[in-house]
Amino acid sequence: MEHINLKRLEQLKKSEYLKNSFYNAREISKVLYKYEGIVLAHLPNIMSIMVKPMQMNEANNNTILILPMGSGKSTYFSILCNHLKKYSLSFSGKMFESRLVKELSLEDFRYKHWFILDGITSFLGLNTKQREQLQGFLNSVLTDGEYDRGDGSKKITNADICVNIAFAKNNFDRYKRELLFHTTQDRFITIYENFTFADREHILRKAYENKTAKHKVKLNIPLKSKKVDVKLPDEYKEEVIRLSKLLSSLIGKSPVRTLQFIRKWLKGNALLNERKEVVKDDILLFEVIMPLFYSGLENSVKQRVIYLLSYYEGKKVLGSKIKKYLMEKFGVSEIAIKKALSELRKEGRVNYEKVTDRTIVGRGYDYFYWIGDVKSEQEYIKEVIV
Repeated sequence: MEHINLKRLEQLKKSEYLKNSFYNAREISKVLYKYEGIVLAHLPNIMSIMVKPMQMNEANNNTILILPMGSGKSTYFSILCNHLKKYSLSFSGKMFESRLVKELSLEDFRYKHWFILDGITSFLGLNTKQREQLQGFLNSVLTDGEYDRGDGSKKITNADICVNIAFAKNNFDRYKRELLFHTTQDRFITIYENFTFADREHILRKAYENKTAKHKVKLNIPLKSKKVDVKLPDEYKEEVIRLSKLLSSLIGKSPVRTLQFIRKWLKGNALLNERKEVVKDDILLFEVIMPLFYSGLENSVKQRVIYLLSYYEGKKVLGSKIKKYLMEKFGVSEIAIKKALSELRKEGRVNYEKVTDRTIVGRGYDYFYWIGDVKSEQEYIKEVIV
């Protein structure tokens, strides 16, 4: 959890309003190492299907999990399927659009969680035409709630599913352009967690000692047979809008899309903790785990720049300081950083202004960069310390 404020996360563990969130995270972490943040970020999206929508055809929070190979993605999805039982379906092989339409019942499209255990097998194992058909099918079902092949086979209507796909990071990075068209990827929020060499060694030792094999995971996810009206008080309006703008910059999706996602996430987290109203701690938890929502199609250098600016939200950071930080901490080349900053300026995903004041930049010019509303026009970060 490279960018997560662990101190704030520890403080939130004491919250009376978030007991189920942290209980489920602890339970799964007993068998899957380093899954605490993943569970905290992911489970509210599972609950999103149980939240009464604010408008017709409002999408559920569909997710893509991008984790290292062998880190337990399939095990995690299997744990959730075992708990959700009749509310879930799992897919492990190639997914052909024609077979999904013909072999699944209409009930399989109603109030169901779909878990695709290996996105590489399900998508890359198809030829281009089959992949186009599958993604067209998903786009239609997830956006409009219906699908018609036009060949006389059954027409899918009133679909209400929440789709979760797992990808191994190394394969996803290699094949992401072939795997998912942008229109499909835009309907998912991506959750990403990095595992260091030390993490991998820890996992190996646990596996060798077989210490977690006997632990039976007992989750506390309150299942609802009908959608629940969860209130998001108006007093949090400005906070939610601020987070929507920030998340939009982080992952490159439209602010409207991120607003819909955050509202569903907050309400899902409230429902997970057996409440029918969002409280301040839901918002604080989202803000802490937000760095895990990662755009899998994003330039990683641009992602690091935006994470850095989000850390200093509302304060200006000089381009040269960003370069120095990324070069020293992550070994990023100066050329790659210049390219990332240039693209972010063109895309309008960060605020910036040209600086020619010699007391600040010396000779030539530079840019100030920032996210959010500037708290002081004169103040800026003189040295990056994260």
